[in-house]
Amino acid sequence: MIHNDAKRAFLYPTMRCNLKCAICYSGAHKPIVQERMKEELTFEEYKMVVDKLYGMGVRIFDISGGEPLLCEFIYDLIRYIKSYRDTQIYLVSNGTLIEKELSKIAEVITMIDRFQISIDSSNKEIHDEMRGVKGTFERAVKGIQLLQSLNYDGIGINSVITSRNESTVIELLNFAKKMNLSRVQLLRFIDVVEKQQNVNHNVEKDDYMKIYYIVSEWVKKYKNTKLQKNLSIELVLPGCLWRESLKIPKTRVVTSNNISLYVQYDPFHGCPAFKNSIVITAYGDITGCTGLVNIKDFHCGNIKEESVQGMEEKFSKKIQFIKEREEYLKTKEPCSKCKEYNSCKGGCIAATYNYYGNTGYADPTCIQHA
Repeated sequence: MIHNDAKRAFLYPTMRCNLKCAICYSGAHKPIVQERMKEELTFEEYKMVVDKLYGMGVRIFDISGGEPLLCEFIYDLIRYIKSYRDTQIYLVSNGTLIEKELSKIAEVITMIDRFQISIDSSNKEIHDEMRGVKGTFERAVKGIQLLQSLNYDGIGINSVITSRNESTVIELLNFAKKMNLSRVQLLRFIDVVEKQQNVNHNVEKDDYMKIYYIVSEWVKKYKNTKLQKNLSIELVLPGCLWRESLKIPKTRVVTSNNISLYVQYDPFHGCPAFKNSIVITAYGDITGCTGLVNIKDFHCGNIKEESVQGMEEKFSKKIQFIKEREEYLKTKEPCSKCKEYNSCKGGCIAATYNYYGNTGYADPTCIQHA
């Protein structure tokens, strides 16, 4: 069943997007997205989605896509979610449409608990290259400034660390400090795109450790600097590095007067899919991880027809399947000889499926075996 502590739902109100991001795992830039536009859930259907999810205990609604500001009913959806008590909304956007949508955003801005803007690098050439459209960085920065003009302080940035932008992490933190942002999420890149299209974006093991070290040193450097806003930094590392990361004389939480660094590991003690999140695609398909949105074999029905009980039963079966995979991989190389097996237990099931067409192998992106 869906665990009682799984209170976050990832929603994709539309898969349409105005950019062509190099590492897009959801395929938002592909022609099929336009072809399936008529299949996207309507606002009335999304109200039913929210009703079901709230009844299941979901209180955090993480909205992305696609670009959510392209969804015609996004503001009505925000209002509807907030009509329920104790709900939180995390909105993830590429930031390029904020200027156009500012008056509408202003009407609901107090209902958005976190407004995360995707910034791949504070180097505009690198950011625009990764986003596939020139001028994207400047439009995103303008969007951040316009949100701030609304006296809104829940602004953060998401950055997926790849081989292309890993050298600019510190510059990104400097950017966040200069812009008086409240949050930076440095996310681990996992290649879940079909046919190894993004394998060259993988970050090497030593580079991850270097990133951890320099980010920690940056926090120490500015720990006594007076900032206009407290800055929270979340760094996600591969689970297989947790033991090695302990060699750096830092704790998983480094706190100063104004800056906090939280280190997380993904996956950690096995694949978390179907345990701590539920994902609803733009078409109503249900799955248990954002990396699985395009893998039909891991869909658990459609939210328009599936009952809560039916979803819980299917989630339980997927969890059991993942456990059986982990036990199988434990007996096979390279996992059988890996001292860090218990940290990841075979790694990302989505990456494995997209590389090999089945899940009977270890995560091909695992940096322990690269």
